[in-house]
Amino acid sequence: MLNPTDSFGLRGNPHPDLDRVLIPAHEIRERVQALGQQISRDYAEVEDILLVGILKGA
Repeated sequence: MLNPTDSFGLRGNPHPDLDRVLIPAHEIRERVQALGQQISRDYAEVEDILLVGILKGA
């Protein structure tokens, strides 16, 4: 069972509609940090970079 205090920094369930947290906040933070470091290494020599995000779903 996941630690309920790691539900995005909230105690208990973060929302009444949620049964449980599938990915704890610390895992998301660690992965985002790792991706940021990888992007920084991959594009260290690039002066200008343009990122375009496309949201699709819901």
